[in-house]
Amino acid sequence: MEGVVQMKANHLRAIALVIIFVPVLFLFCYIYECVYSAFRMESKITFSAMMIPIAISTLLIYYIFYSTMYYCIIKKNPKYNDLIYLWLLRIAFTSMLFGPFTSMYITYKAMHNGYIECEKISWMSPNNFVKPPETCN
Repeated sequence: MEGVVQMKANHLRAIALVIIFVPVLFLFCYIYECVYSAFRMESKITFSAMMIPIAISTLLIYYIFYSTMYYCIIKKNPKYNDLIYLWLLRIAFTSMLFGPFTSMYITYKAMHNGYIECEKISWMSPNNFVKPPETCN
């Protein structure tokens, strides 16, 4: 009987992780859309210095969710867990170093391609670049 209760608790933890993961997935979709618009140079570009590191670090965050769910259900760590964490952390930290430089490059490229930077709502909001100045609002 105790095994059944433990099994139900493991499944409830996995369901809770999936419920937490869904809003995080929508956030990642928004960030990838912004990064995609910046590299495609669409008519409206929304970009900040932290979007590239967050986009690249999604691999780490996905793996954290996967390994946590794996541990909740099976009660042991995935194979090569430490090695995968190590390399994903290295990639995440490297992307944090290149994030500000990427932001400066995209700002430079947008300004020289005729984009106009819209006024920010707050200092934390990302930069918005638009091609026709009328679409700034």
